[in-house]
Amino acid sequence: MQVLSHTLRQLQEYPAKRYLIGFSGGRDSHVLLDVLVRLCEQGKLHTPVTVIHVNHNLNPKADEWTIHCQSVCDDYGIPCIVETVTDTPKSSESIEAFARNARYQLIEKHLHEGDIFLSAHHQRDQAETFLLQLMRGAGLDGLRAMPVIRDLGLGRYLRPLLSVDILSMMIAMMMFVLIEIFYGIK
Repeated sequence: MQVLSHTLRQLQEYPAKRYLIGFSGGRDSHVLLDVLVRLCEQGKLHTPVTVIHVNHNLNPKADEWTIHCQSVCDDYGIPCIVETVTDTPKSSESIEAFARNARYQLIEKHLHEGDIFLSAHHQRDQAETFLLQLMRGAGLDGLRAMPVIRDLGLGRYLRPLLSVDILSMMIAMMMFVLIEIFYGIK
């Protein structure tokens, strides 16, 4: 499967002492988590994997998402760290910028030297970021959009799916669901 092999190549290119997966409970982060679990089960990934879920308290169902994420991690047998944002955005601050900054601060607390934080940003996210930056009149640095890897706290931040298209992500998700339904294999 394209997403599995692509992710494995990315992880081999950027080895870590531990991978910390950002898990919102949505489709994209679920695909990334599922891919890493499958790579571990297949014996292709031997690095410890931990999930981090950040509850931003911005949605009335935020606590339900937290429970969902913990449940998924329990099913997989993967440790799950839950952090909750307790601040609120200033009146002049955009909610998106506030949430992003708060999330990174909480994630950084859990990154140790040699750790890599993983997020499920993919090709469409990259295109959206580029277009937003272009509309804002960003210079060349801004138009580079999201890097595949960068430093974050004591560790690094890797987006292993950044060159994967949304269709491949959706196909991977459907394949994982079908395999589980027909074969009882997670």
